[in-house]
This record gives sequence, structure tokens and C-alpha cells, in this order.
Amino acid sequence: MSSAKKSSHKDGISVEEVGENPVGVAYDSTNGYTYVVNRGSGAVSVLNKAANEIATISLGSSSSPQNAAFDPLNGMIYVTENAAVAVINGSSNELVTTITGFSSLDGIAYDSISVH
Repeated sequence: MSSAKKSSHKDGISVEEVGENPVGVAYDSTNGYTYVVNRGSGAVSVLNKAANEIATISLGSSSSPQNAAFDPLNGMIYVTENAAVAVINGSSNELVTTITGFSSLDGIAYDSISVH
């Protein structure tokens, strides 16, 4: 993850400060961070509103992320790409692994009742 930068917007973080072509979002209720999926830059912006900071997690140059979901049981953020799911640790905001073998992924959701 790149180092966090302070937002220059007087009322908090602005849309212009997020990555290129934001398309999906997930909220981590344990740390209060918002994860914005940026299709155009192949990255995820981590918005820390309390500190008024934005950090970036690169998913790789060939990545085209679509959407994200947060799992409150393990603290992981799952980001769909074209044929893979990137797994981000919500505590460290580091890319943990990429799960491959999918085809044409678009959306993702977490089911808190059946834990899937």
C-alpha cells in the first residue's frame, strides 16, 4: 500500500481525490474505513475520514476491479476483478492474496446469516 496522503478538501475527502473511474465501494465497520474500487487505475482507495487521509492499494497493472464486499467475521475486503478476487486485510490494508479461476466476475456480496 502506498503512504496515506491528506485530503485537500476543506469538508473532508472529495470524489476528485479518489482513483480513476471509481465503480464500487465497501465499508469496514471495524475500523471505519471506506474502500473505493477504481477500475481505471487498477487500485483500491482507502478512505480514512477520521484522519482525513486517502491511501492506495495497487492490485496490479492488469487488474480491472469491479466491486467490493467486507466480511466482518475475518476483517477481509474482497474485490472482484475480471477473473479473480483480490483479498485485502482490513487491519493492515495490504493485499493478502488473489483467488483465481473465475470467469467474468462483476458483483460481490457478503451474507451475514449463512456466513458466505
